[in-house]
Amino acid sequence: MIERRGLLGWFLASPAAASQSTLGGSGTPDPDLSAAERAQAAAAAAEASEIRASMSAEAAATAEANIGAVRLSSAGVLPGNRAAANDARLDAFEKRFRSTLVDGQGQTIPVTRIPEGNRYRNVFWEVENFEGGLTARVAARDTIKVNTVLVTRSELYESWPQDKCFLFKPKGPYNANSEQVLFLPWVKGSGHGNRDMSTSLIRGTPKRLGPDIEHLFQRIDEGAGTGGSTWSAGEVDGQMLMIEREKDVEGTIRDHHLWGRRLHEARLDQQLEVSAEPGDGTVRLTFVGEAGNDTHGLKPGDRFGVSGVAKQRVGGTAISGEYVVKSVVDAHSVVVTADDITGSDSATLAPTRLVFREDRFAEILVDGGGGPKSLSEALRDFDGSAWPTPVTEMHSFGRVPGSDSFWFGLHGGKGNAKGVWIIRVDNLFAGATISEAVQIGEQGVEPTIWHVADDGRVFGAIRSQSETAYPLRIYSYNPAKGGVTLHDFADESFASKCVMSGDAWNGKLVGVVNGTRGSRDGTPAGAVGLYAFVWESFEAFEAGGFDSAESYYIGSDNWAADTFVNSDTSAVGVGSMVVQENGVLCIAGAQENPGTTYDRDGQPDIVLRYVYDLLAPEPHEGAWGSWSSQYANEPPRDPFLYEIVAKVDASAKYAVAPRHSGPVTIRATSGETGLYEIAFVDRDGAPMSLPGGVYNVLALASGAPRYARVVEPTPEGFIIEIADPAGKRTNADFFLTVTHPPVWNLVLS
Repeated sequence: MIERRGLLGWFLASPAAASQSTLGGSGTPDPDLSAAERAQAAAAAAEASEIRASMSAEAAATAEANIGAVRLSSAGVLPGNRAAANDARLDAFEKRFRSTLVDGQGQTIPVTRIPEGNRYRNVFWEVENFEGGLTARVAARDTIKVNTVLVTRSELYESWPQDKCFLFKPKGPYNANSEQVLFLPWVKGSGHGNRDMSTSLIRGTPKRLGPDIEHLFQRIDEGAGTGGSTWSAGEVDGQMLMIEREKDVEGTIRDHHLWGRRLHEARLDQQLEVSAEPGDGTVRLTFVGEAGNDTHGLKPGDRFGVSGVAKQRVGGTAISGEYVVKSVVDAHSVVVTADDITGSDSATLAPTRLVFREDRFAEILVDGGGGPKSLSEALRDFDGSAWPTPVTEMHSFGRVPGSDSFWFGLHGGKGNAKGVWIIRVDNLFAGATISEAVQIGEQGVEPTIWHVADDGRVFGAIRSQSETAYPLRIYSYNPAKGGVTLHDFADESFASKCVMSGDAWNGKLVGVVNGTRGSRDGTPAGAVGLYAFVWESFEAFEAGGFDSAESYYIGSDNWAADTFVNSDTSAVGVGSMVVQENGVLCIAGAQENPGTTYDRDGQPDIVLRYVYDLLAPEPHEGAWGSWSSQYANEPPRDPFLYEIVAKVDASAKYAVAPRHSGPVTIRATSGETGLYEIAFVDRDGAPMSLPGGVYNVLALASGAPRYARVVEPTPEGFIIEIADPAGKRTNADFFLTVTHPPVWNLVLS
């Protein structure tokens, strides 16, 4: 049970209201109440009288206006009652009190329907069969807080953040009070599952995202976007990892690659053990210390800078300046080169200032038994007969605590007989190897990894599809026992078919998932319920499955019809969820709100929800303040930092989504067949030039294989060519993304 504190001065109305709150009138207890309930109501009234007597008239009036007049328990509405009994007592209560502020004291109250006659606060209504057999706790006002940030507003199909969000916090004593950084990657393209997908990322603190979207992966073959999508992302000791799926120009999956990038991090208190050898001109640096300072998170080719040790010399060389990692010994030691080593020597340096440089992604090869190769090839070497070739998707990420190892999932697509698996990679920095593969089910797709416990247990979920009998499935794998435990949601009418993402916090497990589109009474057409499941312990998850979880309704998402390419598909909902140190849930998903001012294009956009007070409730005492339920994410920007996303049709008409800042937009003009001139203009249509003329352009043609590419710069912008696979120019719709300054991290060919 999640405990909550009630309001101070629960019962601060007039004496008449206090006596009426026993529901008998004139201080007479309701005859339907039990002796214990009458005693509780009497105690509440006595407490209120005592508090009122100690307050001035003005203070009492303020308290009555801001805090409320009635405790819900005084009406005999109690957690231990049957739902029907609470319904009857609420009916009687609402005949006497209307539009009154009522405090639920943080209780969870079983009901069959949610009361609406008063302003109920600080209470969960537990409704049986809320949707598809799910008993859900529905929060009244001010019980939990939810802020929603609209991350993208473009006419591209921006979706699929599924199970890729992660949190990174710099290590070491100096960074003890640093905020965690949230990383939110997602995939975009011209439509659902199209061949032109690319990967984007936004990062930020718990208080603010951005300001700039980073474009991470886009494959370009013969001028065609051929898929640079990612379905797995995470972090190990500051090394950001992503698994990228490569497709060819026909949309066939060719390979999967593991990419790594050392994230920026500054440590002002890093201690180093240094040994120098003149024979090979190398210096070995071993990271030592506490609070995580004993690991480096570096791979060969990564850069870092050392300063603050007064150029202390070891073996004749000054330990200072910029270094590039030559090789990695283990998670604690790296080898770098030096030119002026005069003799063998070793020393322990005093706390040192060290800064890790953030460069572009580089591929990390993995050994599956046949030497270092791409991830797909390594899997084939490890056990090529166990899974499909090629694997449809490598999905999710879970770090093994206290190591340089991680798990990821894979599947072979809907209905594939070889099922779903989780794969473990060890020794990431000094020669990554596949060490274990576990089949966690014979049905389903897109396995998610929520958490890897200190003892090695793995917890997660498996997405259902049309061939599966279950709507939701969760699993746990215990390496010590060598077994997988599966739990299915009992009622098949809760046909989620969505990814169930999750995380752990203070020994609890939390999973978040969408319900069924439009199935619940009162749900607007196109809306999908958003639910959180909370397990009080790992053991409860393993032993009881869904029966041991508390489930909460925390809002809804709107589904989006892909009107530009695939009119019969939709995208919605939960893609990824992580829990911050303070217990705040960060839920990333995709939705489209029809008829809003966002972009009105029918294509989904990325949204991020912050859910407060569900896991770590704060006391709500005194006057209740207001809380904004939704706001747009528009942090300050430099006038010439922007992203323009436009959809240009074959006749050169175009629409620019409002996601750009500064004065720049574009104008499209058609010339010869297959050629389109793009000019930068201000909002009044006057020509503009960019500072330094530096920008990035990505053009993606839509429909049957047609390729878009920039063929020529012009004084005002550039010229786009659209052609078929044979090179014949043709008019066609295309998407255009322009960024300034250049933020493309990796364009693959």
